[in-house]
Amino acid sequence: MAYRNILQEGDPLLTRRCRPVEQYDERLFQLLDDMVETMNRAGGVGLAAPQVGVLRRVCVIDVGDGPLELINPVIVAQSGRQETAEGCLSSPGRCGITRRPKKVTVTFFNRRGEPVKMTGVDLLAKAFCHEIVRKKVEKEFAAVRLVFMGTPDFALPPLRALAAAGHTIAGVFCQPDRPAGRGHRLLPPPVKVLAEEMGLPVFQPVSLKTGEATAQLRSLAPECVVVVAYGKLLPEEMLALPPLGCVNIHASLLPRYRGAAPIQWAVLRGETETGVTTMLMDKGMDTGALLLQKRCPILPNETAGQLFERLAEMGGELIGPTLEGLRQGTITPTPQRGEEATYAPPLTRADSPMDFTRPAHALAAQVRGLNPWPSATVSLAGQTLKVHEAEVVGECGGQPGEVTAPRQLIVCCGDGRALRLKSVQPAGARPMSDEAYLRGHPLPPGSRVEPLTGQ
Repeated sequence: MAYRNILQEGDPLLTRRCRPVEQYDERLFQLLDDMVETMNRAGGVGLAAPQVGVLRRVCVIDVGDGPLELINPVIVAQSGRQETAEGCLSSPGRCGITRRPKKVTVTFFNRRGEPVKMTGVDLLAKAFCHEIVRKKVEKEFAAVRLVFMGTPDFALPPLRALAAAGHTIAGVFCQPDRPAGRGHRLLPPPVKVLAEEMGLPVFQPVSLKTGEATAQLRSLAPECVVVVAYGKLLPEEMLALPPLGCVNIHASLLPRYRGAAPIQWAVLRGETETGVTTMLMDKGMDTGALLLQKRCPILPNETAGQLFERLAEMGGELIGPTLEGLRQGTITPTPQRGEEATYAPPLTRADSPMDFTRPAHALAAQVRGLNPWPSATVSLAGQTLKVHEAEVVGECGGQPGEVTAPRQLIVCCGDGRALRLKSVQPAGARPMSDEAYLRGHPLPPGSRVEPLTGQ
């Protein structure tokens, strides 16, 4: 593979019509390999053959799931709408707002000449359109020089979105590698893995309270610092460095659910709506002035893990308009109403035991809110079970904690309703249905789920 020069905007070759690929030979395969190498080294998510001087209907795309090679691509269906920031490798340092379909289906051929049909949403849909249709941006704005600070999976969509939009990411800060697994082998955090794949410099200070971390940030000269689930409070000296401020993406509709676990507590408390907020950070915990918010419903049977994925993508969608508004002065930061604040402290295993004197709907929310970690738990016949799925199934005349069905784990709750524990996991075993569990562990009449309190 070799790096090829990327033609810049204004080159007449970029406006000429491309011919379809007819021969699948080593020359085509070399072009595909070189385009992937060029796209990766340039830090892009897509590249079309005309951008490297080849007038063929070929493009490559990588939005984080591995490179796609599209030969003779055609858009066959599209729906929805998204309006997001977008950049182009042929226009470095320039970004713009485009209106694209939210969902796009394309047909193309792979390098073996086999037909492929694929549907993409959000960033992949935008990449399909950008590389196949080559639509120009509708409203230009200057790229922002920024530093990104984040650690877990939740921070990946915003980092990808900032790179795709063409902003200059001068550096990435994340938590140090941590030991994991039975062997306690050091594993890098997800943000570090992605940043290194994108060729971005990574910094992993053990502490932000020393002058070294602040000096590193100052040397990168960011106009803005974007913080997404970094895991530590930024000292005031850092907060004061960037001219546009430090912008945090928080997974709740602030001032509700300030703290470390807003997604889980929104589900645990039975909320029907949540969202994502961007805010200007101050020295407090999630107390900064509000910039933009985007709302979404919490679906009836949605777990915290499923909601986590949706809100992460929403954070990626919200950061572009936030930076544009700050740069252009069209966003007025709004102070939070402290009297409306609620809190979302970190979860622990002490939150796991299910108390069947509580209402059935509250226990169902507990199961969803603690999925995937730390999981709701019950004690049954001397065995501790994790509960991964539960549903309210009707009235129950027994005492709280009483198991009322011989073939299903249906348990009476404190409000006179019944809760079915549909998916359970004994220690050392895989998750299984309640019916499968009871086939191997039949219960005598009058069995009870213990403890009745969450002590």
